[in-house]
Amino acid sequence: MPSTDQRALVGREPGGVDAAETLRSIEREVADPVSIERLREVREYIGDPAFFAELQEFRRTRNDPDQIADLASVARRLQWCLGDRCEAHKFEGSVLLQGGMAGGIGLIGGCIVAALTATFPLVAVLPVAGGAYMVVRGYLGAKQLDQERHLYEQLAKLTGLVLEVLER
Repeated sequence: MPSTDQRALVGREPGGVDAAETLRSIEREVADPVSIERLREVREYIGDPAFFAELQEFRRTRNDPDQIADLASVARRLQWCLGDRCEAHKFEGSVLLQGGMAGGIGLIGGCIVAALTATFPLVAVLPVAGGAYMVVRGYLGAKQLDQERHLYEQLAKLTGLVLEVLER
């Protein structure tokens, strides 16, 4: 059962969904960066069988090819936007992970060398905590971006199914 936030996406319960307005709402929703929780809600909503049933009913009952073409255009733009976000997150996650790991490990390695050659080795070991923090932050940041990338990828696939229904 969709949450109140999901119903607010289009203002209706599934089964009473206005397919055109739903796609336009989702397009507006993902135009700006959104939280991972919101992406999950949008995925649940657009993946709901009631949404696809309403979409098929929309396609079957509309005699205006321009209206259907317009909705297909919205779905196509949405799919492209989601695909672009997916690729951007893949790149950003890779950079974040590699930068965090390389910087953190480099700092730790430098501290170890400095500790072996310094008069006060304990002072040189203190930045090891900073290096460890860099490694952990890089990993956690990349993990979150990868989760978001996966959701964008799933939404793009669902949007592809929407296009299939509209272009039959």
